[in-house]
Amino acid sequence: MRSASGLKRPRLARHDEILSVLGYELGSISSFAFHGIMPCYIDRALISLDWVVGSAGSEYICVRLSPRDLVRIGCEPF
Repeated sequence: MRSASGLKRPRLARHDEILSVLGYELGSISSFAFHGIMPCYIDRALISLDWVVGSAGSEYICVRLSPRDLVRIGCEPF
């Protein structure tokens, strides 16, 4: 993550940061909703999988999608 993000000490965002920047509660952040708002990174090990499951904007709703589609919309492999 350091080399991909350019940050010296990358960390997980705090609840208040997520809520103020993205407007989502923890557990409901969509894998693609922040496209264009902030950088998106994806582990290279996931790209070879046919699909992954991520939140669809609610802690109760998930979406199955191709990791390659996340790369296609701008998530940077690391």
